[in-house]
Amino acid sequence: AGAGALLGADAAATSAAADEMDARRKAAEEARRAEERRIEEEHRGILSPEGRYRVHMGAFDLWAARPAQWKMRHSERRKCFEVLEAIRNEPDPDDDPDDEDEPPRLLIEPFEKLPGPRELPDYYELIRCPVDCRSVERALRRAPERSYASPWFFAVAVELMLTNAQTYNDEDSQIFEEAGILRRAFHKAMSARFPGQPLPKSVAVYESCDEPDWVRPPGWAPPITDADV
Repeated sequence: AGAGALLGADAAATSAAADEMDARRKAAEEARRAEERRIEEEHRGILSPEGRYRVHMGAFDLWAARPAQWKMRHSERRKCFEVLEAIRNEPDPDDDPDDEDEPPRLLIEPFEKLPGPRELPDYYELIRCPVDCRSVERALRRAPERSYASPWFFAVAVELMLTNAQTYNDEDSQIFEEAGILRRAFHKAMSARFPGQPLPKSVAVYESCDEPDWVRPPGWAPPITDADV
C-alpha cells in the first residue's frame, strides 16, 4: 500500500511538473506573439490608422495626427511645383558644366519613374509606399481634396521617394549618394519658399508623418472654404 501511495504521489508530481512546463511554453508563445504584434505595429508606422486621420497622398493614403490644414492654397501649390522643378534640374556634380558636347546629367533621372512590380518585384515587397517624381507631380495637379493637404505632406512625399531609394539600395551605390544630394537640393528649395517650415527626416518618415509644432508666419490661418484655397 505504501509503495502504491508513493507511486501515486510521483505520478501526481510528474503531472504537475508537466502542466507547469506546458503553462510556461504557452506563456512564452503568447509573449512571442505579442512581441511580433508590437513589432508589426511599429513597422506599420504611417500605415497604422489607430487613433489617426487619413491623409491622401496620391497613389496611397497615410495616417497622421490631426493635420493643421486639409487643403493647400494655390500659392502654396505653385511653390511646391517650383521646388519639384528645382530638384528635377539638379545636375550631376561630377559632370563638366562647360562641356557643350554632353550636357550635365540630371540626378532626378532614376527617380522620375519607378520600374513596375513585374520589373522589380522585390522593391515592392520591401517598399510599402512607393513614390516617384511623376506621381508627386500628378498628386499636385489633382483637385485640392485629392491632393496633398499642405506643403508638409508634399515634403513627406518627396522624402519618402528619397528614403525609399536609400532603403532599397546599398550605401555605397551611386543612387544612394545621389538621393542625398537631391535631399540637400530639396531642403534648400523648400527653405527658400517656405521659411521655417519643418521637413521630415530621412528614415524617420516611415515611423511618423505628423507635422511638428512650429511658429507659422504672422497672419497664417488654414483655408476654411474652397474660396480660401
